[in-house]
Amino acid sequence: MSLGLTIKGAEGIVLAAESRITLTVQNPETKETLAVNCDNAQKLLKFSAPHNHIGAVTYGIVIRVASSAY
Repeated sequence: MSLGLTIKGAEGIVLAAESRITLTVQNPETKETLAVNCDNAQKLLKFSAPHNHIGAVTYGIVIRVASSAY
């Protein structure tokens, strides 16, 4: 679970996010699942000019699978 906040104030909008992620991997031989927690993930993103007025907060389950664009 991720926590992302957007707060509208008198002078603008504030985006905030926590930084913990959990990575899991399964040993193919033993089928044991190992989990590792990291506390330095970047879930708050900003963009360069001319789009520096845009921000984004990421959250949710991400599954990385080897794939091809073709």
